[in-house]
Amino acid sequence: MSIGVIVGRFQTDNISSGHIQLLDYVNSKHDNTLVLLGVRQSPSNTKYPLDYKTREMMLLSCYPELTVIPITDVFSDEVWSRNVDNIIDSIFMGKEIVMYGGRDSFLSHYSGKHKTQQLHFVDDDKTSGTNIRKEIIKSPRNSADFRAG
Repeated sequence: MSIGVIVGRFQTDNISSGHIQLLDYVNSKHDNTLVLLGVRQSPSNTKYPLDYKTREMMLLSCYPELTVIPITDVFSDEVWSRNVDNIIDSIFMGKEIVMYGGRDSFLSHYSGKHKTQQLHFVDDDKTSGTNIRKEIIKSPRNSADFRAG
């Protein structure tokens, strides 16, 4: 049994086409997919506006077969990498693990024991979570849902 692991924030109002490409690819290669969803210790801000539960529900509404677990930010990449490995091993001990990331992903910060693979998908402004967040910030919407956050 093999497990694909994605670490990300998914700080967008909908799953982007880039997220879909990543999730579909990992799901097609493995028996199970684990998403470690980054959680900040500080309050929400314009770069990270959405809480864990909102993002978890967004992912599971599109991909109900995922296992989604929070991973808390820490100031040391080494400590964070150990925390990532501990979470993975507590759930999937002894399984083949491959961790996937795209452009600007966690991979440059991860120094743990599991195999990693960087994926390169067709990238445009509509697939970039960074660009989606910038557009959301510049374009407030006149709806109760938007004002509620």
